[in-house]
Amino acid sequence: MERPRGRRSLKDAKYWRCSKGYKNQPELHEFFDTPPFVCGCGCKQKHKGDFDFCLDHVTVNGSGLLGDFIDQADEELCIACTYGKQLEVTKRIKYLMKGRNPESPTPRVIPSDLDVKYEKMIGDYPKGGIAQLILMGLILKEQGILNESCTCIYKASNVSVIPEKDPARIVA
Repeated sequence: MERPRGRRSLKDAKYWRCSKGYKNQPELHEFFDTPPFVCGCGCKQKHKGDFDFCLDHVTVNGSGLLGDFIDQADEELCIACTYGKQLEVTKRIKYLMKGRNPESPTPRVIPSDLDVKYEKMIGDYPKGGIAQLILMGLILKEQGILNESCTCIYKASNVSVIPEKDPARIVA
């Protein structure tokens, strides 16, 4: 049985024509569609249209793809909150693809758990920057981060970087 694809983004992908007149249809993906970023006729013309979209506007099986935002309050937890949210979204997507309720069991994590593990492992090492980003990613892969109900530790099986100007890889 095919899964319902949910609501598209507010700026859903539209077809576009290259200078030779070839009609490039949107590429279908699991939760939203994208324009082909390079023309399919072989002319190598690149898509120049507006393709801004918001993942928070996408719903799957009646639930939002992203869930609630994490409030880091006045703490310096930016990197820990970012990693925590990435794990939450990954868990939500897995649940939604299986038709399960993404809120049960709670996928919310405790960003300060990752921060405490970083402090224990690194000590007085300054916070912020690429060093903290890499080290926290490795801690997340090896030790994980505790969920809010303290019943599960979520770990990242892989940590990688995608260039911000590579929309095709970001979508994939």
